[in-house]
Amino acid sequence: MAITYGKKAATWAKFRAKLTLSCRAQDYYTFQQLEEESACVTPQVDYAVFIDDNLAYAHDWNLLGLNPPVTPEKYFKKMRHIFSKIESEWGLKLLIAAHPSSYSDKKLRSQLGTYSIIYDTTAELVKNAQIVVAHASSSISFAVLARKKIICLTSDELDSSRYGYFIRQQADELDLFCTNIDSCERLPELLDIDINIRAYKKYICNYLSSDDCTEKYYFEQFLQYADLNRSR
Repeated sequence: MAITYGKKAATWAKFRAKLTLSCRAQDYYTFQQLEEESACVTPQVDYAVFIDDNLAYAHDWNLLGLNPPVTPEKYFKKMRHIFSKIESEWGLKLLIAAHPSSYSDKKLRSQLGTYSIIYDTTAELVKNAQIVVAHASSSISFAVLARKKIICLTSDELDSSRYGYFIRQQADELDLFCTNIDSCERLPELLDIDINIRAYKKYICNYLSSDDCTEKYYFEQFLQYADLNRSR
């Protein structure tokens, strides 16, 4: 049995599992719940939010036997520069929606401590942001669901790594502007950054909730299946 989120996963599972349950991704329900809530605590200023991947210090790299795709000193120097440009050229405050793996790690704060680093409220921060800045975080789903402007960041190091492939793939699928932090002299005008609604809708169908999904809450399809087959 395969539990799939979106059309692409369902297509992959079709020839690999005897039964496929078409569900919706957890991010879909997280955002749906946020939309239904009347109150949402976010900063009372216009801001851009960067969705952090913790590329330099994530423990996943050690577990996978891989080197991080970026060199911390070089990466954070360029990121501070691009964040400064966002604030000066766009007139927005830059907030960081931090990756949970950096929660107890002081390294991120030592590198980006001059900016607000916020945990556990990524969906809320994205929902009320003027624009979303990211590499290739799966949390970009919140920006797609909220129909937000998105700009992708890459670098020379990232472009030569496997992670760079994911950044390019995501940017292509969503028709996003992608800038290299090693060579960016000036950001595009905020008003010139468009949203390709058709690409956003296709992304939702492919990765978050396919057209044939009928469930109303997270894992409904699986729970119904388990209940029907409990006594078999």
